[in-house]
Amino acid sequence: MSLVSSLAIGVSALVVIFIGLKIMTPIRSVRIALIEAFIIMGLYTPYAMLHWPGVDVFAMHVGIFLITCYILGMLGSRWDKRDQNDGDKKWFHWAPAAIIGFFVVLVIVDSFFVTVATKGVSYQMAKWLLPEPGHPSKHVESHFPGVVERDYRRKDSDYIDYEKKLRAQQKLGWQINYGWLQRDYPVINQAAVFQLQLRDKQNQPVHGATISGTFLRLSNHKKDIPFRMRAINDDLFQTQVVFTEPGRWNVFLRIERGTDQYEIQSDTTVLDTPVTQ
Repeated sequence: MSLVSSLAIGVSALVVIFIGLKIMTPIRSVRIALIEAFIIMGLYTPYAMLHWPGVDVFAMHVGIFLITCYILGMLGSRWDKRDQNDGDKKWFHWAPAAIIGFFVVLVIVDSFFVTVATKGVSYQMAKWLLPEPGHPSKHVESHFPGVVERDYRRKDSDYIDYEKKLRAQQKLGWQINYGWLQRDYPVINQAAVFQLQLRDKQNQPVHGATISGTFLRLSNHKKDIPFRMRAINDDLFQTQVVFTEPGRWNVFLRIERGTDQYEIQSDTTVLDTPVTQ
């Protein structure tokens, strides 16, 4: 369940319960709000423990639910005073209104920050909030990709393993050239041929090699495109790719021959329209 959905359900339930108790019971508004605060904390806290959303999301839910109870109690108490004063029209003062307005703005701003931090910025929101990008691709979006992979310095053992692989690659001395076959940059929703030439340090074809990889969309890992390259001749390999999003893509290549491995990381740019010469 998303942050907005869970908050909307909780706040709506508090409002409905408050109105129902106010209509059906003689309990004063402040006491109803206090009862609601205990009920919502008693229900949400165990649920959050079983499905932990993170400290920031938990704190936001608790804060907004308690603020809702406070606002309902404040409004209800003013209404109670109006009833006691036989319908006095001055039952609502600007000071409570200012407090309520402050909390409403605070909730909206905090919800926006948490949503952007966890879900990213959609294309439509980026188009509305951000200036036009200077890049040929004008499609901008952002999503939290999760934990960064291949962080070799995270642990000493990982970095030592990385250095061993790097020395092994340098010892192989393979000569690798790769790029796009038909144009400098691929275009979205159009098939593009990615090509790689592989030779050893004596400039001879490397027989028996298999090549696989992934085009990585760092802003949204769900759009990553894995692939395997097929051999066209002794030293040439190709694969066909169709990109659905413009902008920058990283590419990770793994070449394997027996126990030998060679890994390459690079990047490419995908255009939303072909470049006219």
